Amino acid sequence: MKSPQEIAKRPLESADEQRRIATNTKRAITVLRGIAAYEILDAAESESMYRCIGLLEEMTIRLKKSVEIKKAAEKQRAERHTAILAHMKAGPLGSLTPPERIAYLARHSASYLSTLKQPSKETVKRLLSQDFDEALSDEAYQLARTSELAPQLAAAHAASQFQEQQPQLMRAAQAHIEAMGPHLA
Repeated sequence: MKSPQEIAKRPLESADEQRRIATNTKRAITVLRGIAAYEILDAAESESMYRCIGLLEEMTIRLKKSVEIKKAAEKQRAERHTAILAHMKAGPLGSLTPPERIAYLARHSASYLSTLKQPSKETVKRLLSQDFDEALSDEAYQLARTSELAPQLAAAHAASQFQEQQPQLMRAAQAHIEAMGPHLA
């Protein structure tokens, strides 16, 4: 049987799904104990059933431990995401000018920007604040999941990547920047 650490690494089941499996396993143990109480099995069958009960109990314990491990990892990832995002907002990415924010958004959601032909002032305001913050948060989340760097270094890495790509992104976003020009001030 796999260890709780190996079970926790399975990406397919969430902690809630693993908890549900553990609950159903407890029910199976109860049913098997109920069958054993009727004493309708011979000695070999009873021994097999008790072995099954033992395996189910061990599986339940391991699932519970894996849920704890997975929840701790999710909490750590959420804290890491928050820390990276805070450093991103406090650093160079948080102080981008409106045209630079449009270029940053073009990097993250170019297809969405291309749907905006004549954006209104409210749309531009939302793009520069809420949508920009969501794009930063998405990148911070990806960094929290994939990067081993300290939060401050991960944020600095994201900023340096943007600065390296900024000339191409500004050219690519030029049409969007011009369309939004009257509302960027």
